[in-house]
Amino acid sequence: MVAQDAHSTSRDNIGRTALSAPADPLSDLAPVELAQQLVEWNDTGVEVAPVTLSALVESAVERWSDRPALLGAGGVVSFAELESRANRLARYLVGLGVGPERVVALVLPRSAEVVVAQVAVVKAGGAYLPVDPDYPVERIAFMVADSRPVVVLTFASLVSRVPVVEGVPVVAVDAPGVVAEVAALSGALVSDVDRLSELSVDHAAYVIYT
Repeated sequence: MVAQDAHSTSRDNIGRTALSAPADPLSDLAPVELAQQLVEWNDTGVEVAPVTLSALVESAVERWSDRPALLGAGGVVSFAELESRANRLARYLVGLGVGPERVVALVLPRSAEVVVAQVAVVKAGGAYLPVDPDYPVERIAFMVADSRPVVVLTFASLVSRVPVVEGVPVVAVDAPGVVAEVAALSGALVSDVDRLSELSVDHAAYVIYT
């Protein structure tokens, strides 16, 4: 005879009870069954070390440098390329005054560029605000005016949809001059030395309007 763990047997029996009558309310289960299903089996919490979103991206790059990070109409972008492009744009944004607790509005369509921009903003220490360019112009105007971003990033073809807000520059990331300026910057890792101030896990990473 093979000995069987009593706890394992009880767990199996409870599992069979639930599966044999899936339509029955949980309140019909015995207290021990109810506690096991609602408490014990749902105890999936794990400790997570405090880390910034920027550091999480950098960790992914270390593990999967040559693997595809983005797949889209423009082709494949590896983690290494994403990191390099984001670092250059982050330095450009720091030069515009982007830093911790400062917002950057991204009026960009779903594309590799919007992901690069999001990563660049958090690397600079700022918080990105995604704005769907297909929103009504009035909605875009409200979001930009209300959030008071340091800068709005968009495409040249979408500049006309971005409202003019005093003190908020609008930069077309695909404009030749901007492309050249960003390309001339270093693609090396962005650290607190490069930022306007030290980055903390307590700083906002993004802003969402619902």
